[in-house]
Amino acid sequence: MTPFLALFLTPLSSTAADLRALNQLFQERFYLDWVENRCGENTARLVAAANQRRIDLSESVIIGAEDFMGYFGLISGYVAREGGSMIQPAPQQAPFRHPGRNNWYFHVFLVAMETVNPSTRGQVAVYDLSFLNQPTVLNLTRYLDQMYMPEGTFGDPNTRAKHLKSFQFSIYDARTYVTQGQSKARIRDKTYLRDLFPSYYRHQSPNDSEFFGAF
Repeated sequence: MTPFLALFLTPLSSTAADLRALNQLFQERFYLDWVENRCGENTARLVAAANQRRIDLSESVIIGAEDFMGYFGLISGYVAREGGSMIQPAPQQAPFRHPGRNNWYFHVFLVAMETVNPSTRGQVAVYDLSFLNQPTVLNLTRYLDQMYMPEGTFGDPNTRAKHLKSFQFSIYDARTYVTQGQSKARIRDKTYLRDLFPSYYRHQSPNDSEFFGAF
């Protein structure tokens, strides 16, 4: 089973077509839209491609993550795309390095949630072009654990509180971000993750849709 498919093996209602379409687009664009250390531009290109294809982005946000108390004020991605050692023997085409730790001043990615109906929130999916070396879609909790915490510490609320206590998210409406600009798209500015998604720090498997209920 590939990581890309792991989130989507359960049957979905017809109203969840937006995530299925985003999955397909993400798989198609993963090797086309990525430029190293250009996460904001990479994510904007992905969203622009979704908008051009008329994929439903009504429950989609672009996240700008920061960690001012991190390593020299940087945010650490532990399985960043091509962030590790060189692959041997050297391949003829990318990826040329294994996933590994990389540090950024900020990091940008797309988060989308299926909408079953106006009163029911569905599953949440993260689309990060800098996460691992192959298109991998996870829910928000698993993505946060695997990308931003050392291996072997996943799923423990106490460890999350220790490693991600100073995480801050700026949140932008995805479609507005690429059609009208960042300032008009802003929903929340530099808000602690612990305030946006408190159950992530209290439960092993929180309900990811609670994150969208915070804004």
